Amino acid sequence: MREEYTLDWSQSKVFLVIVCECFRHELPVTAEPIEILADTSDLLVVNKPSTIPVHPCGRYRFNSLLYILAKEKGFRSLRGKLLGTFTT
Repeated sequence: MREEYTLDWSQSKVFLVIVCECFRHELPVTAEPIEILADTSDLLVVNKPSTIPVHPCGRYRFNSLLYILAKEKGFRSLRGKLLGTFTT
């Protein structure tokens, strides 16, 4: 014997949960140490390797200079400014 069910959609509650996960596979950077040249109350000067970006961008989040300084050296709430060889 087959039972038939009817659904009254006006009184039922149907929930749909969609879960999206994002996995980041970052490119490796060099393992050279970041050299701190000067550390004053309002200025931090470092000599960074060329393969490390200053701030999180593109495919780099954890392998950026600001993140590495926060995790390894304890410098929090830094703002980065890059002064390169073309800066006068």
